[in-house]
Amino acid sequence: MAETKITYSADAAIAVTLWSTGLGPGQFATSAIFDNTSTLYVDLLVGGIIELGATTPVAGNTLDIYIGALYDKDVTTTPGGGIDSLMDPGTPAEEVEDTDFVLANLIPFQSISVEKTTPATAQGYQFNPQAVAAFFNGILPQKIYFLLHNNTAGTLVAGSALNSVGITYTST
Repeated sequence: MAETKITYSADAAIAVTLWSTGLGPGQFATSAIFDNTSTLYVDLLVGGIIELGATTPVAGNTLDIYIGALYDKDVTTTPGGGIDSLMDPGTPAEEVEDTDFVLANLIPFQSISVEKTTPATAQGYQFNPQAVAAFFNGILPQKIYFLLHNNTAGTLVAGSALNSVGITYTST
């Protein structure tokens, strides 16, 4: 009788360069694309940390992460069409909401609450890994990306990270 085993990959970073220094209140930034073309994972665990600079926290503020899949398999660097066409370039390289942009149509991945009792110093907010395939009816898309919305009164600083661990099944 065949035995099925779960195998986990080594931890790998998903580049979030624009999630660092300078992402101001109300701005958005995308991650690099995670390409599952060669790894062929059946699922992916994703977690990380968001670094918020020194600010006076406001009750109810959040750092919101959304997830998306690409409909163009040939895209290799940034999400083309879709999300980028509904955003305007910000300063320095972030993106801000366009008037046609509908936030409610994005797929929420994680909402990180800012602690209102935290002192006005730089603070890292960690979030636990979540399985990605569940957001796409149990099937991990070929290419995915993440979108961060800084829904706080502060500006992000260096140190934000997004990490992934791939999952495969093997039968023996």
